[in-house]
Amino acid sequence: MLSCQQVSGHAVGGESANEGGVVQWLLINDGTVAWPEGTTLRLVGGPVLMEPVVDVPSANPGQTIDINLEVRKITESNVEGSVLEVAYCLVTPCGQPFGEMLTAQVAPSEVIAAPSPVCIVLAGPAHGCESGLEVLQGEVKSAQWTLANAGGVHWPADVRCELFYNTPGFEHLPGNVDVPDGVGPGMTVEVTIPSIIPEQEGRFQAMWAVVSPSTPDFGDVLVADFNVGEFPFMEWMIAEQNAADSVSDSASEIIVVGSDNQSRPKLSASHVMHNHMIASDCNISYDDGSNDMVNESIDVVSMGRISGIAAGTTWILEVVLTNDGDVAWPEDTMLRCCAGDGFGCMEFPLDSLKPGEAGLIQMELKMSDSRAGCAWTLTDGGDGCFGPVLVLSTA
Repeated sequence: MLSCQQVSGHAVGGESANEGGVVQWLLINDGTVAWPEGTTLRLVGGPVLMEPVVDVPSANPGQTIDINLEVRKITESNVEGSVLEVAYCLVTPCGQPFGEMLTAQVAPSEVIAAPSPVCIVLAGPAHGCESGLEVLQGEVKSAQWTLANAGGVHWPADVRCELFYNTPGFEHLPGNVDVPDGVGPGMTVEVTIPSIIPEQEGRFQAMWAVVSPSTPDFGDVLVADFNVGEFPFMEWMIAEQNAADSVSDSASEIIVVGSDNQSRPKLSASHVMHNHMIASDCNISYDDGSNDMVNESIDVVSMGRISGIAAGTTWILEVVLTNDGDVAWPEDTMLRCCAGDGFGCMEFPLDSLKPGEAGLIQMELKMSDSRAGCAWTLTDGGDGCFGPVLVLSTA
């Protein structure tokens, strides 16, 4: 029989461990067989106040094991002044729990969180345009966004917009755009970014992150989404196209253009689903309120806004992507962080998927010490990007 019993140490109803202290348990193998190699002690109830998974050495019947877990700094303001309870259990390598449940109480100290600056996008060129803003080839288009300070403090003085994503072929975009300083609580500011529309038909997007080097958890994303028509911007070019020598000449030109568009390979990816695997109580919200969390008009996928877990906590983010293009992904395809610290995951190599195939990504993430936001996108091994932009932030 595989078994475990607590001999001494912390328990619910007994002495509480203090924040920054140590929770101790003395365990004995009171069964008839040795604990298997690879046995772990896992958090099964309560908030993540200590390491959620701890390796436990094998113990023969009658042997004892001393467990010491350091209590982390508690930052959640909703637990101030209350006593927290946690529960752990021994688990075999195949996931089977056994033995007595281990419990403890932790008394947090008072936490006073400093207010953080907040930036939200009230309006932009992509709002309300599911198919993108209609523009002409070669047009110089100025996109404008309205940003609001929805927090209780002034924005940092070093706020700026940094380009982190653009559709291949959408070039000559400003990489850095300054934002006026001195924006106080409740104030709004207009940000205008000019773009030269590509001289080809199609869908083109660009994204700038509103960032502050001195405040890592500050910012939002500005999205420009353009649907470029088949006609060029210059009127004389349109007139020249209409003045073909004969009907047969016009028909011949249309056939050539159509053939080029059909033969052009499409390197693409789409989001199928995602899941956060975390051994603690937390809250994950999605601002758009949709069930699939996908905003198809701007090709951005929200991984959620996560809150209620302590800094340093690790968890797994599972993402399923599919190749919805007509060519295989390059061998050196990467899921690469294009904004923020990536919660510790800056790059993730991917297999080359053929058209119609799907692949599972399992990223190990670590909670930042302060509010943060980041984004990932697929790269083709060079400077090109394709597929959706995955965005994850903390509340």
